[in-house]
Amino acid sequence: MSSQEKKRREVTDHQADKMTEDSRNSELRLQMMQEMRAQNFDMIRFASYRTACKLRFVQKKVNC
Repeated sequence: MSSQEKKRREVTDHQADKMTEDSRNSELRLQMMQEMRAQNFDMIRFASYRTACKLRFVQKKVNC
């Protein structure tokens, strides 16, 4: 196998890994958005409190 073929294979493998990671990240992001909707933050009247609650929710999810 030539060095060019090895390099192509490495690039292809890297691209496949990145696509897999991107799809996993988008699934996790979608799941978190659905969980956030279930929390019903939109019932909070003031935008600053609503934003703070959403931010805290995301922080808790990320720092599990």
